[in-house]
Amino acid sequence: MNSCDLRAATDAAVEPIAEAGHCPPPRHLPALDGLRALAVLLVLWDHAPGALQPAWLSALAKWRNPGNFGVDLFFVLSGFLITRILLAERKAGVPVRYFLARRACRIFPIYYLLLAAIALVRPTPELGWCALYLSNLSSALFVAPPSGLHHTWSLCVEEHFYALWPLLVSLLAPATSRRLIARVVVPGALLAGALLVVLPAIGPLWRPLESAVASGAIDRFDRLGLLLFGTPCRVLSLAIGSLFAYHEAALVARWRRSVAVAALGMAAAALLSTVTPQLCSVLHRAAGSAAGSVAGSAQLLPFPASDWKVLVGVGSTTLASSSALLALLALAGRDSKATRWLGFAPLTAIGRISYGLYLYHLPWLFAFDVHRRARAGETVTVALIFLALFAIATLSYLLIERPILRFARRFREPPRERTRRSDPARGEPRGGERSGATVDAARRPGGRPSPIAHAATGDGG
Repeated sequence: MNSCDLRAATDAAVEPIAEAGHCPPPRHLPALDGLRALAVLLVLWDHAPGALQPAWLSALAKWRNPGNFGVDLFFVLSGFLITRILLAERKAGVPVRYFLARRACRIFPIYYLLLAAIALVRPTPELGWCALYLSNLSSALFVAPPSGLHHTWSLCVEEHFYALWPLLVSLLAPATSRRLIARVVVPGALLAGALLVVLPAIGPLWRPLESAVASGAIDRFDRLGLLLFGTPCRVLSLAIGSLFAYHEAALVARWRRSVAVAALGMAAAALLSTVTPQLCSVLHRAAGSAAGSVAGSAQLLPFPASDWKVLVGVGSTTLASSSALLALLALAGRDSKATRWLGFAPLTAIGRISYGLYLYHLPWLFAFDVHRRARAGETVTVALIFLALFAIATLSYLLIERPILRFARRFREPPRERTRRSDPARGEPRGGERSGATVDAARRPGGRPSPIAHAATGDGG
């Protein structure tokens, strides 16, 4: 679920940069805050006690698993927004270390604050893995008691992406990095998922893993856990979001075609998630019947159809979340009902605190054992626990995250540029001032600040 990229990556569009070394945050898209809010609310819905929900709503959550869709929305948003910023800053000549410094200011403080609090109150073996951003790997190899930190797997996936992708965008030409995503990362993620499904049939790879489990080096090798939570597979959504950043201008200019493609993507995702599981079961039974008379036929079917269903589920969720972002990007510059709804002030407010909401929610709900309380009929208490979660996330944003983000703004441009821009002897505006042309460009007709002006003072990465 950054998760998790949040406000630090909200501001960005690849626009012409007139002055090398100076990269003001480009156009802000308020609807993306709304989409981020929708993502975190889907995760909260998935983790809310079923006993508090109407029967039909609880059944829908079990059928469609909204949390997976919410986390994938976070992933595709992160890939898009981060790549947008990286491309703009590369063009402006801003060193990639400035981006990495801002990301560290955005992600690490409350993450490690949470881990420190859990270490003091209720230590768990997972803490070390979480501190290294490897909990998505450890959960597939080692058995640990429930701790309320399982959701950090998505933060691990994003952090692995942040560790490599900014350097590649900085070092490679844009056309080369785009081809790397399209021709290597996307196919590689799909291949990694398929490989995990058929791995038991590949003896040279599977036997060493079985030996490691037998020797006690690892507790297990959870193939499906790696498929659901491992970076090689789940980087797919981040990669698709990155591709959108490279083609954003074309997607917006040809918005009707983009909306049509997004609608087809949604339809295909629904078809995959609904029809494919049944098709896998039929094919598996047919293959089993055909192989039944063959000696040693058990070796022909080393993995059940349910494994393929997991792979298809990940793929359909990725397709649905990517299609949702594609449609929103196509409509972002137009006055549509979707963008107006996603730009609704309470929704965008939730989007701004969504990193804290996502990060804190599972340890908070785990600490108060909300599922047991819900089964016991303590409805009011559970409702207050959820309200307190929103209050904590809001206070975290106001008192911890936002001050750090203000400090991180100094990493938008090199020190020499900041000095030159604040030097009156050079005829440049003083700090906090802007030239008349910039002010005029940042205002809409009628004198009201535009989203561009908002982005210049926002908390973007």
